[in-house]
Amino acid sequence: MYNKSITNLFDGYKTEHDIFHDLMKYRVRKILLVASLYDAFILQGEGSLYEQIYGEYDQLNLSSVPVISSVDNEEKAIEKLKNEHFDLVLLMEGIHLENPERLSRQIRGVNKTIPILLLLNNSRVATFLSLENRPKDIDRIFVWNGDAKIFLAMIKYIEDKHNLERDTRNGEVRVILLIEDSIPYYSRYIPIFYTEIMQQTQYLMNKEKMDGINKLLRMRVRPKVILVSNYEDAEDIYHRYRESMLCVISDVEYMKNGKSDDRAGIRFIKHLKKDGCDVPFLLQSSASVDLAAEDLHGVSFIDKNSSELAGKLKKFIKTKLGFGEFVFRDRDGREVARANTLEKFTSYLTRMPHETLLHHSAGNDFSTWLMARGEIHFAKQMRQMQISDFESVESLRDFMLNTLTQGKSKNRRDETVWFDKSPGQEHAHLLRLSTGSLGGKGRGIAFSHSLIERLRKSDGTRIKVTVPDTAIIGTDEFEMFMAANSISDIVERDEGYQ
Repeated sequence: MYNKSITNLFDGYKTEHDIFHDLMKYRVRKILLVASLYDAFILQGEGSLYEQIYGEYDQLNLSSVPVISSVDNEEKAIEKLKNEHFDLVLLMEGIHLENPERLSRQIRGVNKTIPILLLLNNSRVATFLSLENRPKDIDRIFVWNGDAKIFLAMIKYIEDKHNLERDTRNGEVRVILLIEDSIPYYSRYIPIFYTEIMQQTQYLMNKEKMDGINKLLRMRVRPKVILVSNYEDAEDIYHRYRESMLCVISDVEYMKNGKSDDRAGIRFIKHLKKDGCDVPFLLQSSASVDLAAEDLHGVSFIDKNSSELAGKLKKFIKTKLGFGEFVFRDRDGREVARANTLEKFTSYLTRMPHETLLHHSAGNDFSTWLMARGEIHFAKQMRQMQISDFESVESLRDFMLNTLTQGKSKNRRDETVWFDKSPGQEHAHLLRLSTGSLGGKGRGIAFSHSLIERLRKSDGTRIKVTVPDTAIIGTDEFEMFMAANSISDIVERDEGYQ
């Protein structure tokens, strides 16, 4: 029987996997779609709505595709809600604006907390139905632009709102704050953000050669996109999640103190900068803005009227949020080297000129790039420290290299890592050479590694007990060897074999 202290140790010790499992607790699994026959026909234009959503989930390797139930009138909708559980109500309306208002009020009479989204199939209607005069029982309005990605974005928008507080607290999940009050524009932005972030996250996971379950778990710590439409809501989100902020993307003109303010976005970013917030900022507007005159150096800008709006947004996500390659540059912006893996980044770090280290440290480029790769604790350390905290540039370099090396070793000491030929395998204590079960001996060694590591962390004992670094051949390879050499038949005929 196990010693009670050991079992308590395993129960109380939260691995990274445990934390990932606790994230994204709220999921949209069942949607009630209320649409007229005509609107339903529009949605069926390129195949069924379910197939469109399933296609987006499949393309992004996402699990838990929601089930959609469709009705074409108010009576059926209310009956469904009374008899079944739904996580989201999606109202589709093209012309008659009084119908969603009446229906949303009836829905609130049945379920006071269920999210209700209104999807318009006409952007001209969206310009008339502003956020200020939308039906009060509808949480958010979007515009259908013919792209199925809008449905994925609406679902993830609701999930992120519900999971924000818990996931930022428990999993140190990052927050992208989007401030936009134009329904047509944020209906364009939100799908771009979600699709690009998920694609970039998967790219990084493939680079790390994660297995299936680890990919699903890592996807849960992707940045959350939080959409607000006025100054006060933006300020509230910032102050509540300041330490989790990844970037701020803001329109220039929106409501402040109940009135339209044509400089609200500029005021908000200046307020954040004064508060010491140094995350990437992006302003976007239909009017030109002189960033230098506004003393907004380092802030990116996108013209809303640009035909390359989508491409520029994607480039900002890839380059400013750390998803792309890390490009080492000197103080004049000239490229010195570029790294697409953590191993190459560490290798280049050892020989970068002092001016390059200072240039990227001053802009928090290192912490942003490492944050996107899951090196959360190290990235937060780097962001909290100033160059003046180090005696010299070499001491800064040594700190980064030592912390990265220790982080790799710590992360891999207690897990079984698939073997590959890339650098960094020296930090793995348990290597897996083929598919299949680990087998009895392999499981025993893996358990011993796990137990010793937990004991070492819990009591800091001076007694040094180790298990040799181990490479484990999976049972699939063993069975293939047995079959290829006709050993299985010999074993089966040998009555003395046990």
